[in-house]
Amino acid sequence: MPTTETSEQTYQGNPSESGEISSGKIIDFFAAREALQSEARLVDEQIWLQQQINSATYQKRRIHLSDPWEDVMLLMLLVAAVVLGLLVISGFG
Repeated sequence: MPTTETSEQTYQGNPSESGEISSGKIIDFFAAREALQSEARLVDEQIWLQQQINSATYQKRRIHLSDPWEDVMLLMLLVAAVVLGLLVISGFG
């Protein structure tokens, strides 16, 4: 004898067909979107930082550090030029 299932009997066995979703299958799209955006921001910051490092290394210039011996020799040359200038002005040269 054929039996007719009522709608209640059909939906009792399978809750997904009745529109009910188990809590394990619910996805929080707002949290997922925020996590994806924060991850994208982190990647962007890392890329920006790497670009700054690369540009700084390409623009590396030679820094001239003063040599004490060179400074002393230039100072002596300056003193000699001043003394010679004073001698010329005073008439002894």
